[in-house]
Amino acid sequence: MITTFLRKRHSSILLPLGFMALVIFLPEIGACSDLASNLRSVQRGLLNTVLPAIGTLGLVWGAISFISGNPAGRGHLIMGVVGLIIGFLAPSIVNFVQTMFPAGAV
Repeated sequence: MITTFLRKRHSSILLPLGFMALVIFLPEIGACSDLASNLRSVQRGLLNTVLPAIGTLGLVWGAISFISGNPAGRGHLIMGVVGLIIGFLAPSIVNFVQTMFPAGAV
């Protein structure tokens, strides 16, 4: 009982101390110097690679479902086509929204 109390107490103290040590010894983390460029590269990777791949897999799954005679196969195929279209148009959709609502306007 006492050891459980001490473990909980130590863990609640160590987390903030560890965070402060990271900010003190690694000021790049606190300044977030390259955070914007890192987020943009993640966004590009998701929009240009992951979403089209997921859309393609959805279309393949829908086609297999339709060919195998699943009663809901037609719906799966339609949703796969919709997912494929959205997956490949995602970069254009994001660019359109970004031009409609610029970052400095809000």
